[in-house]
Amino acid sequence: MTNKTTISGAPREYSQAELAQLQEQRKTLYQHAENYIHVQADLSYDFLMAVIEKEKEGFVLCPKAHINMVPLAFRARMIKPEEVQEAELAVVYEQVKEDYIEALKKERAEYKKLLVLQLEEAEMEKERKRQEQAKAKKLADFQQQAEECFGELIIPE
Repeated sequence: MTNKTTISGAPREYSQAELAQLQEQRKTLYQHAENYIHVQADLSYDFLMAVIEKEKEGFVLCPKAHINMVPLAFRARMIKPEEVQEAELAVVYEQVKEDYIEALKKERAEYKKLLVLQLEEAEMEKERKRQEQAKAKKLADFQQQAEECFGELIIPE
């Protein structure tokens, strides 16, 4: 016996609250992993000049991050300016929205595909039962014809 396809539930609908939650989660990820750059240089003078240059552009040294002052590997994390972060977050929010809508469309398409399969299987099952009933009826007709043709065996006493 083959497995029957059954659909449970329904595809999700667009929800502004769900989208806002996804965007907030992505914002948190952005704030912890993408809102900064690393300034690095081999020489201390070049490193300090790079930090000063970035400071002029609005970047700020990250107070929570360690500044590496090892010769030939100077490195510091600098937080991007607010306007840069806002612009990047706008792009991130738009990408999250597009991904969310795409996921909803994909889920809906999957439900449609499953429903078509389920309806097809149900129709095939009905057709199979009709064929079995017709076959059983024909067989019963054939047995009755054989009974009428030959009847009972009569044995004299």
